[in-house]
Amino acid sequence: MPYLVDGSNLGGQLGGKRGARDRAAVLELLLSWIRSSAAGEARPPRRRVVVVFDGPPDTALASACGPLEVRFAGARSADEVILATLGERAGDWQVVSADRALRAACRDRGARTLDVDALLAGARRRTSKVVDAVSRTTDAAVDVEDWEAWFRRGGEEGDD
Repeated sequence: MPYLVDGSNLGGQLGGKRGARDRAAVLELLLSWIRSSAAGEARPPRRRVVVVFDGPPDTALASACGPLEVRFAGARSADEVILATLGERAGDWQVVSADRALRAACRDRGARTLDVDALLAGARRRTSKVVDAVSRTTDAAVDVEDWEAWFRRGGEEGDD
């Protein structure tokens, strides 16, 4: 099931210095969430995520990154673009927003909805599990002396 995310709304929930204007932080979070949900699975899910930001396009951001598609509302609101994107197949989408009115309008059209806080909690939980798993496997496998010798050789293989 594809996700349709209210990007400016998610950015506002992230807070920080720039809040909703920090589009790069929103994309970073969503990419991390997509990757962490696929980590450790024999067959990663095909999760498509479309994020919609208020305002004009940002040329500093890619319009797509793997399963993540980035859209900008331009002169319309992100809410309008989200509702238009649902179209005839609203039941195929999961809409993520903290905006209760938008979530209600999406549900009325047949879409499933998810509060931004639930996505954030899930993203943090999944990411911490992946970090824990990686640190458990790499902590025991790292031989510091071996790495130091490798760096002294300039990355060349040796017979140490």
